[in-house]
Amino acid sequence: HELNGFITIEYTNNSPDNLEYIYFHLWPNAYKELSTAFAKQQLENRSTRFYFSKREQRGFIDDLDFSVNQQSVECILDETDIDICKLILSDSLKSGETITISTPFHVKLPDSFCG
Repeated sequence: HELNGFITIEYTNNSPDNLEYIYFHLWPNAYKELSTAFAKQQLENRSTRFYFSKREQRGFIDDLDFSVNQQSVECILDETDIDICKLILSDSLKSGETITISTPFHVKLPDSFCG
Protein backbone atom coordinates (compact mmCIF):
# COMPACT_ATOMS: atom_id res chain seq x y z
CA HIS A 1 0.00 0.00 0.00
CA GLU A 2 2.90 2.30 -0.74
CA LEU A 3 4.04 3.96 -3.92
CA ASN A 4 7.41 5.41 -4.87
CA GLY A 5 7.67 7.48 -7.99
CA PHE A 6 9.00 10.47 -9.84
CA ILE A 7 6.86 13.12 -11.49
CA THR A 8 7.68 15.78 -14.06
CA ILE A 9 5.25 18.61 -14.80
CA GLU A 10 5.43 21.37 -17.38
CA TYR A 11 3.84 24.48 -15.90
CA THR A 12 2.96 27.56 -17.97
CA ASN A 13 2.18 30.86 -16.27
CA ASN A 14 -1.13 31.82 -17.85
CA SER A 15 -1.70 34.73 -15.48
CA PRO A 16 -0.78 38.32 -16.36
CA ASP A 17 1.46 38.47 -13.26
CA ASN A 18 5.02 37.32 -12.66
CA LEU A 19 5.04 34.45 -10.17
CA GLU A 20 7.51 34.15 -7.31
CA TYR A 21 5.96 30.92 -6.01
CA ILE A 22 3.49 28.18 -6.93
CA TYR A 23 1.16 26.30 -4.58
CA PHE A 24 0.83 22.52 -4.72
CA HIS A 25 -1.89 20.47 -3.12
CA LEU A 26 -0.39 17.36 -1.51
CA TRP A 27 -3.61 15.33 -1.39
CA PRO A 28 -2.22 12.28 0.47
CA ASN A 29 -1.36 14.49 3.47
CA ALA A 30 -5.09 15.03 3.98
CA TYR A 31 -5.01 11.52 5.48
CA LYS A 32 -2.05 12.18 7.76
CA GLU A 33 -3.47 13.87 10.88
CA LEU A 34 -6.72 14.51 12.68
CA SER A 35 -6.37 18.27 12.18
CA THR A 36 -6.69 18.29 8.37
CA ALA A 37 -9.72 19.66 6.52
CA PHE A 38 -10.52 16.10 5.43
CA ALA A 39 -10.54 14.83 9.02
CA LYS A 40 -12.77 17.70 10.15
CA GLN A 41 -15.14 17.11 7.24
CA GLN A 42 -15.42 13.43 8.15
CA LEU A 43 -16.55 14.37 11.67
CA GLU A 44 -18.98 16.98 10.32
CA ASN A 45 -20.45 14.22 8.15
CA ARG A 46 -20.79 12.04 11.27
CA SER A 47 -18.17 9.54 10.14
CA THR A 48 -15.71 8.56 12.89
CA ARG A 49 -13.79 5.85 11.00
CA PHE A 50 -10.86 8.16 10.24
CA TYR A 51 -10.95 9.83 13.66
CA PHE A 52 -10.53 6.50 15.43
CA SER A 53 -7.97 5.09 12.98
CA LYS A 54 -4.46 4.31 14.14
CA ARG A 55 -1.57 6.44 12.86
CA GLU A 56 -0.16 3.51 10.86
CA GLN A 57 -3.51 3.17 9.06
CA ARG A 58 -3.42 6.73 7.74
CA GLY A 59 -1.75 8.01 4.61
CA PHE A 60 0.76 10.68 3.66
CA ILE A 61 3.23 11.85 1.04
CA ASP A 62 6.92 12.46 1.75
CA ASP A 63 10.41 12.24 0.23
CA LEU A 64 9.64 15.28 -1.93
CA ASP A 65 12.65 17.04 -3.42
CA PHE A 66 11.34 19.63 -5.88
CA SER A 67 13.44 21.06 -8.68
CA VAL A 68 12.59 23.61 -11.34
CA ASN A 69 14.42 23.30 -14.64
CA GLN A 70 16.77 20.87 -12.85
CA GLN A 71 17.63 23.39 -10.09
CA SER A 72 16.70 22.57 -6.50
CA VAL A 73 14.03 24.85 -5.00
CA GLU A 74 12.51 25.32 -1.55
CA CYS A 75 9.16 23.78 -0.69
CA ILE A 76 7.40 25.09 2.43
CA LEU A 77 4.51 23.18 3.98
CA ASP A 78 1.62 25.39 5.01
CA GLU A 79 1.55 25.75 8.81
CA THR A 80 -2.21 25.28 9.01
CA ASP A 81 -2.91 22.95 6.08
CA ILE A 82 -0.24 20.23 5.78
CA ASP A 83 -1.72 19.15 2.45
CA ILE A 84 -0.62 22.43 0.81
CA CYS A 85 2.94 23.43 0.02
CA LYS A 86 4.44 26.59 -1.44
CA LEU A 87 7.16 26.08 -4.02
CA ILE A 88 9.53 29.07 -3.92
CA LEU A 89 10.86 29.78 -7.41
CA SER A 90 14.52 30.77 -7.77
CA ASP A 91 13.65 33.12 -10.63
CA SER A 92 10.41 34.94 -11.24
CA LEU A 93 8.19 33.11 -13.74
CA LYS A 94 7.01 35.68 -16.26
CA SER A 95 3.60 35.61 -17.89
CA GLY A 96 3.59 33.10 -20.75
CA GLU A 97 6.79 31.34 -19.67
CA THR A 98 6.93 27.58 -19.07
CA ILE A 99 9.04 25.71 -16.51
CA THR A 100 9.62 22.04 -15.78
CA ILE A 101 8.92 20.99 -12.18
CA SER A 102 9.99 17.57 -10.96
CA THR A 103 10.25 15.63 -7.72
CA PRO A 104 10.57 12.12 -6.40
CA PHE A 105 7.86 11.09 -3.95
CA HIS A 106 6.72 8.36 -1.59
CA VAL A 107 3.02 7.85 -0.86
CA LYS A 108 1.60 5.69 1.90
CA LEU A 109 -2.01 4.92 0.98
CA PRO A 110 -4.51 5.00 3.85
CA ASP A 111 -6.40 1.87 4.78
CA SER A 112 -9.73 1.82 2.98
CA PHE A 113 -11.81 2.32 6.13
CA CYS A 114 -10.00 5.61 6.89
CA GLY A 115 -11.90 7.55 4.25
